Amino acid sequence: MGKALHGDTWDPATQPLSGEAIMRAGGGKKHGRYWIANSLVDTASTPTLSQLRARTTDSTPPIRPRPETSVASVRAIQARMDEETKRREEIEARLEEERTLRQEQERRW
Repeated sequence: MGKALHGDTWDPATQPLSGEAIMRAGGGKKHGRYWIANSLVDTASTPTLSQLRARTTDSTPPIRPRPETSVASVRAIQARMDEETKRREEIEARLEEERTLRQEQERRW
């Protein structure tokens, strides 16, 4: 986000952190805290989220919502459950095929 705002030469290791970049990357302040580097951001020179929204154009980087860890966890659990359900259905289908074959073989004898 810093490079998108300040150019490709911007280096976070040698230049001060950009409060605007942190605000845009983390969707503003939640519960009075920045998403990252809360104590390192110069709050006096950092615009508020409403100020950023007011001056956002098509050429500026968008304000991204802060990722929610609980949402990511729920999605990961749901994906695992979906995989497990698919695997269980495949096993049940194979078992049903085997039952059908055995019943046909028993009828022939």
